[in-house]
Amino acid sequence: MAREIREVLTSVKPLLGGTAAFMIGNSLLGIVLPLRMEAEDSPVALTGSVMAAYYLGLALGGLRSKRVILRIGHIRAFAVFAAVTAATVLAYASFIDPLVWIVFRVINERSS
Repeated sequence: MAREIREVLTSVKPLLGGTAAFMIGNSLLGIVLPLRMEAEDSPVALTGSVMAAYYLGLALGGLRSKRVILRIGHIRAFAVFAAVTAATVLAYASFIDPLVWIVFRVINERSS
């Protein structure tokens, strides 16, 4: 039985490692965005709106993700969500606009 558990853990380690890396990166993004908005002299209410958009994406993602997973499978869904999240995070640097960042935050969490 212990051997079976080791085999399962060995096969799942890369997936857990990748998920942990994305979670750490997403958490750091939650720190960097408000600091960047502060550097741009954005109003506090606007900064709060950008950060709250994450939870709007969380609600929408919770409603829609199940369909994607059932349609294409959990492995492909994970790959698609990871790719969309990575692309969205990279796009933050291209657009220094809080309204665009609100859309990115919704997309970011919706795909996480």
